[in-house]
Amino acid sequence: MGEIFNLPHLNKTKMTPAEVLKSWTTLNQFIASADEEQAKQLLEIELDNASRYGFMKRIHSRYNRLRGLREQDELKLKAKNNYKYK
Repeated sequence: MGEIFNLPHLNKTKMTPAEVLKSWTTLNQFIASADEEQAKQLLEIELDNASRYGFMKRIHSRYNRLRGLREQDELKLKAKNNYKYK
C-alpha cells in the first residue's frame, strides 16, 4: 500500500493509495484520470483492505472501461493488419 501515485491534477505531486481511498472525493478526483494499471492496483488494495462495495464498484467500473478501450484498440490493429484487399 506504499506505492506513490503522481497527481498533478489534484495540485499534489504524490499521494499514496491509502490517501486516494480515504474518501469518495479523493477517489473520484483521482480515478477520473487514472490509467488502467493504477485502477487495477486500487481495486486490489481495496479488496485486500476495507472491501467497501461502493468503492470497489466505482474502481472496477473505471478499470473495466480502460481495459475495454485498450482491447478495442488492439482489435482495430489486428483488423487493419489482417485485412486483405481484393
